[in-house]
Amino acid sequence: MKDPTCSEVWQNPDWKKQNVLLCAGQPQVMQVLTDWNNFTSEEQLRRIKTNAGPIYVTQQPDNKYVCPERGLYEYTVNGHNKTQELNYHSESFQTNKALFSYPEDDAFLDGYKAGKKILDNYRKNAEKISHNYFKAELRREYFQPAIAEIWQTWYGLPDGKTLLPESWSWKRIVDVISQTDPATVARTHAVCPGDFMAPSRGSVFPRPSEAIRDFAQMHGKAILKAGREFVALHRTNVNLPKTRLIAQLFKVTSDDEVLARNIIGTMIGAIPPMDANLRNILFEWIDTGRLWRHQAAFKTALKGKTVEGNLAGAMDSLRTPVSQAMCLRPAPDMLFRTAKRTTRIARSKGNDISSKLDGAWTHEGDMVLVSLVSASQQSLHNDPTGRSGIDVIFGGKRVAVPQGYELKDGKDKPGQNPNSNLPVHACPAQKWLWAG
Repeated sequence: MKDPTCSEVWQNPDWKKQNVLLCAGQPQVMQVLTDWNNFTSEEQLRRIKTNAGPIYVTQQPDNKYVCPERGLYEYTVNGHNKTQELNYHSESFQTNKALFSYPEDDAFLDGYKAGKKILDNYRKNAEKISHNYFKAELRREYFQPAIAEIWQTWYGLPDGKTLLPESWSWKRIVDVISQTDPATVARTHAVCPGDFMAPSRGSVFPRPSEAIRDFAQMHGKAILKAGREFVALHRTNVNLPKTRLIAQLFKVTSDDEVLARNIIGTMIGAIPPMDANLRNILFEWIDTGRLWRHQAAFKTALKGKTVEGNLAGAMDSLRTPVSQAMCLRPAPDMLFRTAKRTTRIARSKGNDISSKLDGAWTHEGDMVLVSLVSASQQSLHNDPTGRSGIDVIFGGKRVAVPQGYELKDGKDKPGQNPNSNLPVHACPAQKWLWAG
């Protein structure tokens, strides 16, 4: 079938005219996420390329785009104009490999220590004024500070220099604080985790609002700048301490621009879902009255030991409850792809896609929504523990690096089976991000 050309449909999609199809079944969702040859992430790349840069989770594995200019990245660093030709495999492989190999046990302990540190600080401050209690707004004063803390453990960011630890901020980002842009309404530095929300939503959400798109531009440019400064700082000062993951990424990535994009890009991919899933899990547990039950089960599982002393028991006590809650209220709850050509999304009977059933047909330029919430809830119905359903929330199961495409003569080519459930862009860190 003839490949599409770079028409207005691809250059600037008209949402009022664009057809939309919704995939709600788990098999259909996985078909779309797996079949990158027919369902492309090119629109996500178009959106984020102008702010946080062409992060590889938005790139096509075969480096072919309906609009060929999408495969080129023009940028300016230190007053110099540069151009890069995007290559999914070369940009993603080493970073995915490093993330894929990080131990799940370590991630769980990292998360526990980060959360405990924030709570301990509140407790100490309360004791200073003779209080045996404290109050905190969960997202702004606990979840997001804990997320900043855990990313300091993993990446050394926020470092307080290039990237500051702070929750969401409405302030404008400017080069210099002035009378025109005072500190009450403006700031000069990017913040983490706050500035990682809008670039993610502006790119991967089907139809973000104008406000989200505006903040995505401002925040995305700021965090990419911070990433470049962080890389330059550590390249210049080789004796600066590096975390285990960052040391590995510096070692295997020689191109500093790609390194900065990959550091920021993986944080864009992980931080917003972490923030939302933490809130969703806690809400689910409180709403159903199960929070205190899970707390008691966690304490019992430790058998009088510390978390460090009985890590296996601690993880086992939470694995099923966390998985179940994430399947009920996943974040993100929906993703999308753009159809490149006429393609059949098969109907299914049970969990099996049947070629004997007509299904639905997509056409060039259609927006195909994939409902992760319905797919994860269907998986939870089939597996009440939620442990298998959690895969779909991470964009599919990750079993290897790379997966979902093949290399032939040094070039990427389609090598996936839509029924294999092994999407190219499945999160490489899914086996330990849930734990963190």
